[in-house]
Amino acid sequence: MLVYILKSAACLAILFVFYKLFLEKESVHKFKRFYLLVALVFSLLVPALVFTEYVEVEPPAEMTYAVPKTALVSKEVINVPPALEADVLDIEPILWGVYFMGLFFFGLKFIRNLFQIFRRIRRNPKHKLNRFTQVLLQEKITPHTFFSYIFLNKTKFESKQIPKEVLLHEETHAQQKHSWDVVFVELLQVIFWVNPFIYMAKKAIKLNHEFLADQAVLQKNIDATTYKNTLLSYLSPDSEKKYQPLANAINYSSIKKRFTIMKTQTSKKAVLLRSLLLLPLLSILIYGFSQKDIDYITTPSANFIIKDFIVEINEDGEIIYENRPISLSDMSFEVEQLYSDLTNGERNTFITAYIFYDENSVHEISEVELEIKRAGLRNVEHVSQQTAAIVNNGEINPSIFHGKTIEESRALRKEIYDAHGTIWFDIRNENEIWFEDKLIALENLAEVIEDNFNPEDELNELEVHFYSTGILRSEFVEQLNIEARKTRAKKVEVRTEEYIMKEDDYQKKIPYTSSTVRLQTNKLTFQQEAELLYVNINKKGQLLVQDELVEFNDLDSFLSKINSHLSNEQKQKNVRSNIFIEFDSPKEVIDEVFKIVSKYSDASIYPIENELKPSSEDHTARSIEIRILKDGNYLVDGIKINKNQLTTTVNTLHQDITPEIRNDIMNIHVSSSSEISKNEVWHIFNSLKDYGFYRIVSPNQEVVKGKGNTPFKIIDSEYRLLQEKDSATPNQIAEYNLLAKKYNTMLAESKSIQIKKQDVDRLEYIYGLMSDKQKADAEPFPDFPEPPPAPKVPGVLKGEVSNIPPPPPGNAPRVLKGEVGNIPPPPTPPEPQSPLDHVIEMAKKGATFYYEGKKVNSDKAIELLKKNKDLNIQSTGGNSKKPTVRISKEPIYLDRSAKPTSIETGNIEINGDEGFYSKKDGITSYFNSNGEQIDKTGKVLNKKSENNPKFFFDNKQISSEKANRLLSSNRSIQLTSKEFTDGSYALLLTDLNSSFSQDPNRNYNPNSVIDLTEMIKKDALFFYNDKPITVEKALWLTKNNRIERVNTIRPKKGKPKVYFWDQA
Repeated sequence: MLVYILKSAACLAILFVFYKLFLEKESVHKFKRFYLLVALVFSLLVPALVFTEYVEVEPPAEMTYAVPKTALVSKEVINVPPALEADVLDIEPILWGVYFMGLFFFGLKFIRNLFQIFRRIRRNPKHKLNRFTQVLLQEKITPHTFFSYIFLNKTKFESKQIPKEVLLHEETHAQQKHSWDVVFVELLQVIFWVNPFIYMAKKAIKLNHEFLADQAVLQKNIDATTYKNTLLSYLSPDSEKKYQPLANAINYSSIKKRFTIMKTQTSKKAVLLRSLLLLPLLSILIYGFSQKDIDYITTPSANFIIKDFIVEINEDGEIIYENRPISLSDMSFEVEQLYSDLTNGERNTFITAYIFYDENSVHEISEVELEIKRAGLRNVEHVSQQTAAIVNNGEINPSIFHGKTIEESRALRKEIYDAHGTIWFDIRNENEIWFEDKLIALENLAEVIEDNFNPEDELNELEVHFYSTGILRSEFVEQLNIEARKTRAKKVEVRTEEYIMKEDDYQKKIPYTSSTVRLQTNKLTFQQEAELLYVNINKKGQLLVQDELVEFNDLDSFLSKINSHLSNEQKQKNVRSNIFIEFDSPKEVIDEVFKIVSKYSDASIYPIENELKPSSEDHTARSIEIRILKDGNYLVDGIKINKNQLTTTVNTLHQDITPEIRNDIMNIHVSSSSEISKNEVWHIFNSLKDYGFYRIVSPNQEVVKGKGNTPFKIIDSEYRLLQEKDSATPNQIAEYNLLAKKYNTMLAESKSIQIKKQDVDRLEYIYGLMSDKQKADAEPFPDFPEPPPAPKVPGVLKGEVSNIPPPPPGNAPRVLKGEVGNIPPPPTPPEPQSPLDHVIEMAKKGATFYYEGKKVNSDKAIELLKKNKDLNIQSTGGNSKKPTVRISKEPIYLDRSAKPTSIETGNIEINGDEGFYSKKDGITSYFNSNGEQIDKTGKVLNKKSENNPKFFFDNKQISSEKANRLLSSNRSIQLTSKEFTDGSYALLLTDLNSSFSQDPNRNYNPNSVIDLTEMIKKDALFFYNDKPITVEKALWLTKNNRIERVNTIRPKKGKPKVYFWDQA
């Protein structure tokens, strides 16, 4: 800030000196007004300008750093270590204090002057003209102007003692809006009161206003001598104290200077010359006072000539390089000297190392190759001197890049890679992934691959290679594999100096599949079980370590007791620690803590984000703290619960705001003393999705739901690489294709095949998960035949004796007609729960409440029940995660007459004729398009079965012929079934469109949330136009009114089936 003020003051000073020397005495007053205002703005903007210069430099040495993340910091405090307190007096707060005192003083003065002017306007009589308003004052004050207001002495004005030229002078100030200039410069003076040249510029601006007003008066043919005498008559020693500083007064400036300017005439040539002088001056100021930023770009040397690295092992085992012997320890030096201009990625891509060995020294090859790879060269080939002497005159065939420049090699490599579909990445550390000298983020890896290779054309050829000269952990390699597999790469290979993994994950022999990563490493290290370290430093320098308050002086001994089974070297390699700091945490404390923690772990510092997403409804940000305990339970805002109670518990918190507001302001902070798994974050994410939150923050990830983010993907035997929402995984698609191809082949060869129900259910489930694109690319869904009907019940003709054995007697005692039964009465039912208690119970479950069709919160629902106990209540989904409670003054009617029965209805095609069928208790009746009853072959029956249904439409019985015509001609006809006590049953036809128009408040459509919830609880199977769909899609179809007809099948055994139909 100080540098900016000094640059601004210097810039304004130079412009002001130029004005004094070349412009002030000239009569170009309008140009001078423009110049002074622009000079003020120019001097404020130029020091803030930043010009960036891009400089190409050689690639820098590798370095590591931590990626900032967010975490929870305790608000509890401990004493600040006195040894870390600053010894040097910091004067910055003192300077800021002085500045704000001046800002307050000048701001108060500015406001006071404005207030005085407005008070004079309000309290004194006014004389309005067309363009001006004359304010008549009682005080004996010099005439002055503020915007369109001209202040005059009332006595002199009424007695016409104010000369005409004075009035013209003040009207010019008002007409040319000089007050805007004055107010602008006064505001700048308030803010930049420390800049002395602001005062000088203000004085020059006001003086130039007087020049403009004098010029305008003289242009009205006023005698110059008379006008000068008038000005002298208004001059008095205390005149400057009597008018407002924000106004333009007639006697403000030096009279002598004004008289001189009145006689000055400036030629156009002089104006042009002075204007031309401004151009180089402004250029110099921009160059001298703007900021310069140098951006160093790391680029390879385009003219570097690629040269293969060739070492020779002679028959005595000596290592020869460039015709001179070297030791193994010299290998790294020679490689670095030769290829210092290349990055690691360029070395791995373009450089080939050859070991030219004598067959008597084969045992030396492995050590030499190891040293070459340690030096940073990955492409190593062995060439026998004896073999080369036979096939190539004792010479080594150079690599394809040998002798070419970097640019030529890049072009050649692109040709090769375009043919073979290979892409290489250079990993300097787990935070730096480089591709063609560009640093890319892990989440952008798949995008970079797709931008450089067409995954559709190279689907079976694409290979992705990662090279690292450092240490890679198994978790990081797993993320690399996930991103690379998004492009359907055929092969993923990782080469690294050292690879760290859990010992339990190690297998000597693993099957090679399409998702296997080929790993090459010089050193395999098993990760020791270790407790993660978490250190929080607040703005007062106080420490929270592993959920315990720790004094700074005790930190070393406290950390030494953690992971005591490991050596210090193992701790630094296997133990990870996160040090979370606030924006204003003391730097001295941070540095000392980092040094101590680094002795016991691989430490990283993470600043905490203090800014949260603002709410659109003026609500302040809120948070819920979830601590994952070692026993698997949760600590939610200090309340210990198990995992299954998370939704219920959180739903009791912050009920004064709606889920919509929580989606804007609620932050879920997740912490644990050990590493938090992805499964835990997913469990919390899914459990609280309906509750509403803006983001979930854990030590290893931040999930901003408001931006559509989801937690890290989970990989297990069932779900791998969820690439898009609402779609099947690659493993599921492979499983589906295998099953579908099997049955499609069997059906093509023979119609009489054995079909396993579990296979059909699995196919239907996966097919329902698949997206439209996945379905188009997958095997067709098998055309399974209809399941065989249940065996027919033997019929008995009228008048004949039935030989069907009677059913076995029931267990319950029977009472004959006219006798007295001794069946004991049923026990007295328990006293029902009161409506108020029921609503309170549902509120604890996180239910959604509606009152007269409008959504209300739980507090409102409880308040309604307390005021009126006669309200009617309907609850649904009581055992689900999101129950619904509807409250109404009017009675809530439920259709209890239509009980679930084993009745099935639907359309069927027999011999090319489209009819329909009904099935009750295993007996199926068929009807043709004319409504006549037929058998399975299409033959018309002379006598209808006694179990045939009756048909009703608009509460009137109709024939089966009319029922069939209605179903065929109107897709909005809803078909439902109803069973009567005598064993007969009816099929009810309802026109949904007309029913809704007659009574819009009544829901005739069975596609309601209540019916659908019931089917979901019964684990029903859903179909849309005869194709299986997921429960989620069924919900979406009903909510978006995409359904014209629903048929529900409730078999005696197995799951219910719900068929949705749209407009044909």
